[in-house]
Amino acid sequence: MLALELKDTLLLGILANDRAEFLIYKEDLDGYITLMEEAILLEDSRIEKSNIYFKNVINLIEAKSFKGGGDDEVIRLLKRAYSHPRFKVESYYLIIQMLDKKDESSPFYSWVYEEFEEGDVFSVVKKMILESEKKLFPNDVYQVMRISANLLLKKGLYEEAFRVKDESVAFIKTIYAKDLSKAIAANEIEKNEIESQLIVEIEKERANKYLNIMIISIIGLFLFLLGILFLRKKNTILNNQKKEIEKKDFEKQLLLKEIHHRVKNNFQIVSSLLQLQTKGIDDQKAIDLAIEGQNRVKAMALIHQKLYQNDELTVRFQEYVQSLVTDINKAYSTTKINLEIDISPDYTLDIDTAIPLGLILNELVTNSFKYAFHPQKENILQINLEEGDEFQTLIVKDNGKGIDENIDLKKVKSIGLRLVKNLSKQLHGTFSYKVEEGTAFTITYKETGFRELED
Repeated sequence: MLALELKDTLLLGILANDRAEFLIYKEDLDGYITLMEEAILLEDSRIEKSNIYFKNVINLIEAKSFKGGGDDEVIRLLKRAYSHPRFKVESYYLIIQMLDKKDESSPFYSWVYEEFEEGDVFSVVKKMILESEKKLFPNDVYQVMRISANLLLKKGLYEEAFRVKDESVAFIKTIYAKDLSKAIAANEIEKNEIESQLIVEIEKERANKYLNIMIISIIGLFLFLLGILFLRKKNTILNNQKKEIEKKDFEKQLLLKEIHHRVKNNFQIVSSLLQLQTKGIDDQKAIDLAIEGQNRVKAMALIHQKLYQNDELTVRFQEYVQSLVTDINKAYSTTKINLEIDISPDYTLDIDTAIPLGLILNELVTNSFKYAFHPQKENILQINLEEGDEFQTLIVKDNGKGIDENIDLKKVKSIGLRLVKNLSKQLHGTFSYKVEEGTAFTITYKETGFRELED
């Protein structure tokens, strides 16, 4: 109300921006677009536009692009954002997206070539990447490089696309390597400082001990009191040392969680590269193999995601199973299933067991979607875990037509089933199946502690 009374267009624009965030939370895209348009209109009367004004312009562009349609309005707004020195580079991502939508004969291409003083798409995106590296955050630079590679690929510039793709991978690896090196170096410096401090404390303790002995030998009357003081000080030092050790252990936990987080990010990069490699491939069998490889990478990435999300650096198996099946179901979006999971919410796995077990589960669930389930029928997938003293038993059952009962698991040629068989052996367990109103696969395995006893 105060902003309306004062007719403060800047304040009104900021308030509209805050209300828009609430609409995004409510998934009201049309309401969000309307509010952004109102916020922009409020500041149109100002000669000098604020930063929040151009931020709202970019938000509106992204919202309209996501909704689809209205390319002419999007281009008009895009040119407005590009005109602001601060948001000029930030608009590169949106310009590349619009180049992807438009034909090279369109006026938009002419405007882009004129602004960048270049005559072809590859030269334009190279100039955008160089400017982005100077002014944007590393992750934003990587996004510009990634969508540039996709644009070049769609334009048939395969050599240039793969060159940009390789540069993006090298760029993100360099960033991660620098961050990890800094973290390790900082941890090593702090460790040396703690050790030096402990040495100083120990030397101080020795000096006090000798002084106490001298005082005790001279004045026997104070023997008892000095002994109490000495013990108290010693306990204080030990408590401090204990706290320092606990602090170091906590920092190591944080470092391990960071490593799992970065491993997960690297897996996601590999998954994205596999997805990019399928573009332009006509052989369906080759595409299917690439997708299977991508799903296996996702299954391992999900393990590392669950690890760094858990303070104990273990995987809650029930949550992992739910997430994995949901991801696989997205790949087969036309197939609906009823998922029944019977796994204790408190059952956890360490990484040495979670990785092979996650890959086994990925293969079996994927096989159910590919060969057992049908879009026109009621599909049921049951995943149960029976906990034992030494062996744990995982059962994956579907209600499909069932696999061939004559398959010899010792001579099976399927890559997926061979992988399941070999991973079961790696877990010191067994793999079998039974056909009865569908197919039930049974995997027994030993957890890490029991496997180490045998090894």
